[in-house]
Amino acid sequence: MELPLVQRINSLPCQPDTPIRQGDKVEIRPPANVGELAALMDLDLDMVTITVAGSPAGADTPLAPGASIVVGQEKTAPSPPKTGEISVTVNGQSMSLPLERSMLAYALTQADIKHTGSARGNLVITVNGKEAEYTALLNSGDRIEVFWAPKA
Repeated sequence: MELPLVQRINSLPCQPDTPIRQGDKVEIRPPANVGELAALMDLDLDMVTITVAGSPAGADTPLAPGASIVVGQEKTAPSPPKTGEISVTVNGQSMSLPLERSMLAYALTQADIKHTGSARGNLVITVNGKEAEYTALLNSGDRIEVFWAPKA
């Protein structure tokens, strides 16, 4: 299987049809480690086992050209959310939210989102790959992504 590629413009995730503007820093490369591969393939490393060259691998395990990568069975969740909580990910980081605060706006205030450089373009917030409003209700397992997309 061919590995998906990391695709970024100005250090932000992008799609193949994202316009490139003069001065943009474009990055297209194979994933450097298991964590990047898992993010590209939408794999939860807490839920699957991954081996690289026959050894158990974690998010920081580097990927060398030609290495054998095996995605194994699903694991049982190491720490399921407590009663009255949901578990979501924001830009790849897992977090638990109280059930009564399972709204996108609350998750964003609790997330440790890094702001690098100046914001350019339009802020895009997605839940499970679809654009969402701040008032969107969340469910356990939802994946939230926050990034800047170039203006059309």
